[in-house]
Amino acid sequence: LIQLAELSKQTGDFQQAKMLINKALLPYCKVFNTLYRFETCRLPFSFDSNKLFFISLFKHIQLLGRRGCTRTALEICKVLLSLDSSDPLYILGCIDYYCLRSKQNHFLLNLFYNSQFSIQDFGIFLPNFYYSIALAKKTIEQDKSSSSS
Repeated sequence: LIQLAELSKQTGDFQQAKMLINKALLPYCKVFNTLYRFETCRLPFSFDSNKLFFISLFKHIQLLGRRGCTRTALEICKVLLSLDSSDPLYILGCIDYYCLRSKQNHFLLNLFYNSQFSIQDFGIFLPNFYYSIALAKKTIEQDKSSSSS
């Protein structure tokens, strides 16, 4: 289903791709308990049985971003990072975009300065974060100045 969804996406049939990804995620939705806490549980990507789940969620993030559901895409990015903090699908490469688009500037700053991922140590490899941090700070300052006047 994931391969067919990717083929549909590449041919421009995004509705079909969305349907196929949703079908791929349906068994996982049925299995999860409503009391499941993503913050406390880990699901390593290194197990073959977990790879399809991660890839399905990543494709879902891409389709959500295309439809303009950037806040939902951001929340799923957070889920993927909490499930496996080694970031096997390079979520850090796109989470800053979804933070900026969904106006979650404070979360982006917190992720950059106070996270377990030590983004500042890998700054040379993540130049997008430095640009996004500058944009987030500028937006926060503009919001403060417009609300005070």
